[in-house]
This record gives sequence, structure tokens and C-alpha cells, in this order.
Amino acid sequence: KWVSLADSANLDQLYISETEKEISLLGIENSSAVLHPAGIVVLSRDPGVGKTAITTCPMAVSQHFMCWLSGPELDNHFLYYWLQDQKRVFENISTGTTIPTIGLGFFRRYKIAVPTDMDEQQKIRASLLSSDETIFALQNDLAKLRQQKQGLMHDLLTGRVRVVS
Repeated sequence: KWVSLADSANLDQLYISETEKEISLLGIENSSAVLHPAGIVVLSRDPGVGKTAITTCPMAVSQHFMCWLSGPELDNHFLYYWLQDQKRVFENISTGTTIPTIGLGFFRRYKIAVPTDMDEQQKIRASLLSSDETIFALQNDLAKLRQQKQGLMHDLLTGRVRVVS
């Protein structure tokens, strides 16, 4: 799997499991691409600046993305939420009239405020994950209701179902 700009719609949904494009091992061997392990946090630095996700399986990424591999002192979900919170900053510092982008130099100097206590990071993670789970469930319910409404509109407006008073 290869995360590219074609996957922008799949970002900002916490995880990314599927990608529009794939790259072969031969392609990786003959390019600067790297196959990253599952659990990396990706961030778009080009169109869709600041969109993020956590990979659920090993993936390579295009040059349009930054990747962070969390270690024992940084929870990847905490990092995901930190980057989500910083999206406006990323949008504001991106440059370019045709294609807004953030240069690599910015990320070389970028600092992330991280609680040194891993328990605190994990409590923050749990709280925000709980909120996301609620939001995703409500979005799923809303999509179902919209689909149901669409079907009902079709049935009523075409006369397939008669309205009785």
C-alpha cells in the first residue's frame, strides 16, 4: 500500500487501512520510498495540508507526506491528535499559489509539546478516542438516515408509495 494525494479523503478519519495506489517491492528498492511499519502517523504537507492518519498496516508514502514513528516516549495516538490540533498552523504556514506546501525545513525544526508522563499521554488518547468513536458512530447513523430519506423521497415522489391522509 502506498499513501498518496489520492488518499486525501481517507485521512482525518483516525486510521488509514486502504490506499488508492500500491507500490511493488521492486518499486521501493529502486526509489527513495520506504516501507514503514504499521502505526506510523502520516501528515500531508501538500494539497490537503495537515491531514493526518495512523496506518494500520505496513505502508509506503509519497513525497507529499511526513511520517512519524512513535517510540516508547510518544504515543502515536497522542501525536495524531496533536497534529490534528495544529492543522490551522500548517495551513497558515504553507506557501505556494498553485499548490500550497510545507517545506521539509519546517519539519526539521518542528517541536511537539509532549507530556513526559506516558500515563498522561494515554489518558489524553483515551479521552479523545472515546470522543472520536462517538463522532464516527453518529456520522454512520447520519449516513444511514440520509440513505433512508433518499429512498423514501424516491418512493413518495415517484408514486411508488402512496400517501394516505
